Amino acid sequence: MRLFRPLGLVLPLALALLPPSSRGAPLVREESNLRGEPPAAPYELLRCSGSASPGGKAQINATVLKDAGGAGRDGYLAVIDNPIGNFHVEGHCDELQKTSFVASALGCRYAINGGPFNSFVSGGCIGPTISNGNVLNTDWQTSYASFGLSAGGEWVVGHISQDTAAELNLTQAVTGLGEWLVRGGRAVPAAAAAGADALAGRSGVGVDSSGRLMLLQVDGCEHCPFSGGSSGLTLAGFAHLFAEQGALHAINLDGGGSSVSVAKGEVINHPTGLDIELAYERPVASILCVAADHPDADVLATRPLSVAALGATAALGAGVASQKQFAMIELTS
Repeated sequence: MRLFRPLGLVLPLALALLPPSSRGAPLVREESNLRGEPPAAPYELLRCSGSASPGGKAQINATVLKDAGGAGRDGYLAVIDNPIGNFHVEGHCDELQKTSFVASALGCRYAINGGPFNSFVSGGCIGPTISNGNVLNTDWQTSYASFGLSAGGEWVVGHISQDTAAELNLTQAVTGLGEWLVRGGRAVPAAAAAGADALAGRSGVGVDSSGRLMLLQVDGCEHCPFSGGSSGLTLAGFAHLFAEQGALHAINLDGGGSSVSVAKGEVINHPTGLDIELAYERPVASILCVAADHPDADVLATRPLSVAALGATAALGAGVASQKQFAMIELTS
């Protein structure tokens, strides 16, 4: 099986020649909020942290959030400084491969699974997907929120149109599953989203106020009929956890059995790709990769966070332990 490779559609040419796809979720809608305020802008822009040009090392601070998804269901948070030139969306969109396989082959120091896909057999990315300036999928009309990086070193979070991608010259983009998780530092209500109340493993991507990249993945099992049923976090619980870890903006990625965290090519969480307790990594259509260009990138363990840093655990929803402890991932070479 070949590695993920771009389809060869360079972004400006693809945007000029390819019509918008009619596939995917309903059209983007701008809606007033509950206070009757005008619709928010479709996306947010934020300057990346670190060097303004590619070439520097990424500094990856990784932490285990003990029992973040309930007893025995840990969370894995990576905060990446200097992401320009080190953050990549990798995928092929017409086939599936395991995150760990692709991450190892490409030299990713840290990686998580990417966006949702249409088929467990043939893949099929959902929403705009751009890898290293190459368009992998042109589903511009999806209602799902996206996360991207421009050639000028700005994060783009929200609803990305074909015109927006061309105007900002996006070099990387992945589309999530559903709407925002966090916007402006506040968890976004997700009660109306499909499966919002279900407990499951979760994956997400975001940025903090300093422009650092944040990758958050929480273990869970969406069904697991032989081990007590569902576990993990609800969407609302995941959004609150992301916000409380310092996210300014964040979106939800593919979750459930697709959720996986990989460091130095090795799976570090407990993926449940078969929806049973047995650890199994599910092949996916795209991944988020850090430091493929710099295999010697610094991977540091952060200082354990205090329980108080999370605030009220009741706000996190079902599936979250009442007491939280944090440990460090031993990743330093």
